[in-house]
Amino acid sequence: MFKPGDIVVHRTLGAGQVLAIEEKKIDGKLQKFIRVHLKLREGDILLPCTEHGCDDLRPAITTDQIDQIERILQTKTAFRPGLPQTADEMMSPEDLVKSQDPFKIAKAIRRLVDESKGPDFSELHRELLAKARAALASELMQVKKISRAAAYTFITRALRAGDIKAKEQKKKSR
Repeated sequence: MFKPGDIVVHRTLGAGQVLAIEEKKIDGKLQKFIRVHLKLREGDILLPCTEHGCDDLRPAITTDQIDQIERILQTKTAFRPGLPQTADEMMSPEDLVKSQDPFKIAKAIRRLVDESKGPDFSELHRELLAKARAALASELMQVKKISRAAAYTFITRALRAGDIKAKEQKKKSR
């Protein structure tokens, strides 16, 4: 069960901080709720819970995991014909984003950005990329205690660093 001060991520509403655990009487039964302040939406939500927790919430990434997110964003995707693919590489960007896993969302962002330069990049892909960036930015805002602009800048800088590194490696291989 979460406690006040924990940073959490709601399945559809983004990241927030647990403010309180509250009990309310509903239909004569005492029920527990978690009050979460959602920074991106600038408001609170009250979520029902059981003794097993809250189905719509998961713990946010830790500050230690932010470096891993950054490395994922910096790693250019590459199609490798004939080589085995990981389970994540076989997932569509839509499925990666739907997973609500911040590491998979970072992989979807990287893949969509790499694909955005190609002719098959559609408006649906553009919308998915915006959704994925917003989801990751929401979590970064809470964990790093930064503004929305700073979270988007973090994502953009990591992506650009990956592009620069890939260009340098390409030059060296010539």
